[in-house]
Amino acid sequence: MTRLERLVRKICALPPEADADDVIALLQELGWTLDRQRGSHMVFIKSGEELLSIPLVRGRRVKRTYLRKICRMLELDA
Repeated sequence: MTRLERLVRKICALPPEADADDVIALLQELGWTLDRQRGSHMVFIKSGEELLSIPLVRGRRVKRTYLRKICRMLELDA
């Protein structure tokens, strides 16, 4: 199983919260770039796509709602 497959499975299992490092790694594997982080929001960019803004909780966690949004937007299946 590749790193990308492990990350997709981990994120799309929709835990209550996921580590921001896992979310960043998944998006970077899929060609997204962390453009900036201001306060509690990370903003990712990819040519030809809308901006993707992901808020963090307690500094380094991403809530299930945003994990679901990522899986749906990127059409990922675990």
